[in-house]
Amino acid sequence: MRRGELFNNPYRRKIIEYLAAKGAARVSDLIRELGLSKANASWHLDVLSRHGIVGVLKVGKASYAFMNNEKGFTALLELLASSVRGFCQIVGRGSSSLSERDLMGLLDTSYDSAKKLAGIIASYHAIIPEICRRVLA
Repeated sequence: MRRGELFNNPYRRKIIEYLAAKGAARVSDLIRELGLSKANASWHLDVLSRHGIVGVLKVGKASYAFMNNEKGFTALLELLASSVRGFCQIVGRGSSSLSERDLMGLLDTSYDSAKKLAGIIASYHAIIPEICRRVLA
């Protein structure tokens, strides 16, 4: 599927518009607010994720969808504020480098999700101290 064809589907357009406005959201909230079925939302989020437009991250029992940009990452960390608090305390001590295993413990998540989050953190490392200041405030 070509990138331009991604936006031809009304469900994907709805998801993109919703996430563009919010930055990030729990997938269950996205499903409820957009009136999508779980299967339909999952399919379209997967398509958008494979094309790098959105990201989906499972943390504990919840899944989160976010735009693959600074606004989306910031909103994701703010949604995860209570879980991210431990991460931010470590960052506040001067270490912004956490292994996937560290993230698994901090966020009660799987290795795959922790690995994905580690990659996201590496991409946005410059803004993490500011986000953490807000989370810990």
